[in-house]
Amino acid sequence: FISNPKSGIGKKTLADLCGEYNLDVKLIIEGLAAKGIKAEADQKLKDIGEAHEKTPMGIYELMVEVLSGK
Repeated sequence: FISNPKSGIGKKTLADLCGEYNLDVKLIIEGLAAKGIKAEADQKLKDIGEAHEKTPMGIYELMVEVLSGK
């Protein structure tokens, strides 16, 4: 998982992004939920962010925190 993602991450679904980086989508969804972010695998990062007043990059950063155990 990289700290500087490619542009256009907001257009990708959570499942697509997890697949691209070989991540466990269930782990990411559970980790985001623990941070108060409700997300589904088929949602675009942009839509997840808009529902929680965050940017797609903000959601991505929370995913990085989930993976790093923060």
